[in-house]
This record gives sequence, structure tokens and C-alpha cells, in this order.
Amino acid sequence: MEGWTAIMYMFMDAYNATVVIFYFIACIVTCSLFLLNITVAVMLNQYDELDKNEGSMDFGELEDQAKRCKLPSRLIKFIIENDMVLQKPKKDEE
Repeated sequence: MEGWTAIMYMFMDAYNATVVIFYFIACIVTCSLFLLNITVAVMLNQYDELDKNEGSMDFGELEDQAKRCKLPSRLIKFIIENDMVLQKPKKDEE
């Protein structure tokens, strides 16, 4: 989407300026909306896949993951009862 104005000005010199302006504006708006929608669709698809992967864990897997994070058993039980997601701590949080 960069540098389209220089090309538009070249076409304006060669053809009818009003037709070229409407054509380029229509192209830019259409392409921008299309690219924006594609970007949003890809992001939503990735988040949906992440939710499916996290939601497919059963209680045994959650307990194993909690024990690997060295959490107390009462906290593990609370997390499982409230359907919370366990995440690995970052290096600076350990």
C-alpha cells in the first residue's frame, strides 16, 4: 500500500484525472478492507485453535501440569474447580 500516490499521479497525467482518482480510491479502500478482514480472520482462527487446545485438557493433565509448576495441592484443587488455566511462570517470576 506504499507508494500508490506516485503511480496515481502518473496515470492522472496520462488519462482523465477524475476517473483515475475514483479508480485508485476504490482500489485502496477495497484492498484495505480486504486485508483488514483477512488479518482479523487469521487472528480469530488462531485464538480459536488455542482455546480448543487449552479446553481439551482433562483434570489429570491439569493436575500433572500444576505439579510440574510446583503448586500446593489446595491451589491445584481450587484451579481445577474454577476451570482456570495454568501457565508456566516466566524466568523472572521464578
